[in-house]
Amino acid sequence: AQRFVKALQPNGPMAEDEAALCQMLSTQELVLYRRLNLTDRAHAVANMVSMSVSLDALKYEAGDEVWNEASVEPALGQADLVVAAAMHDVGKSAANLSTLGRVLATIVIALTGRRRAAGWARSGRIGLYADHPRLGAEMLQAAGAHAVVVAWATEHHQPRERSLFAAPIRAALDQADQA
Repeated sequence: AQRFVKALQPNGPMAEDEAALCQMLSTQELVLYRRLNLTDRAHAVANMVSMSVSLDALKYEAGDEVWNEASVEPALGQADLVVAAAMHDVGKSAANLSTLGRVLATIVIALTGRRRAAGWARSGRIGLYADHPRLGAEMLQAAGAHAVVVAWATEHHQPRERSLFAAPIRAALDQADQA
């Protein structure tokens, strides 16, 4: 509901924060980011800011062991996780839905299940929207994104118990997605 209200407001991301995110992205990731609509770009930037704050607090509280526990990638770094938080919804650009279309798609997904709705991907934009985790992961992988970025795009709608991320990292990613 909060995201719907935000989508009705024509505000994009804060310019300073967006510039910081754009500096973190590779050229190919930046192309994907620019395909997002204004609302999704604002969400991506808000996720980046939230994840940065969460990771700073987590590193302060838990120290380096939280990085050693994260099993997705041995060379896990804070910047990779921040980019993952920002770019996880990039697959939504494939559906090209309006705000009303997204509301309808969300209702359909809630009623039928994400897997069944994603199965409709060949027949319409609601199916593409439902399948945005897989589509986004494919787009990010093709763009050469870090494995952590691809992994979060893939699993951000999956239950926590199936996560490849250590519990504190997954919690921070989930919290960032609520920004």
